Amino acid sequence: ANVNAVIDRDSWVWPDVFQWLQSNGHITDSEMVKTFNVGIGMVVAVSESQAQQALNVLKAQGEEAWVLGHIASSEKDIAEVQWQS
Repeated sequence: ANVNAVIDRDSWVWPDVFQWLQSNGHITDSEMVKTFNVGIGMVVAVSESQAQQALNVLKAQGEEAWVLGHIASSEKDIAEVQWQS
């Protein structure tokens, strides 16, 4: 409650298969992210102060990792995901 996950749509490149699927299926961005993982895979949520350390650990293990977004305050009693570009 009272928080949103704010995802930066430009923080990663959708794999070609998702771009193809969206184009050929005439699927909106909002439907793509609701239905498919669009290349995100797994999400690890850490505090901002631990972000770089988490990235270093994941990359050292051979994972592709990046900052996907952040948590923001909200007036609503329910947590939501917001997409921004």
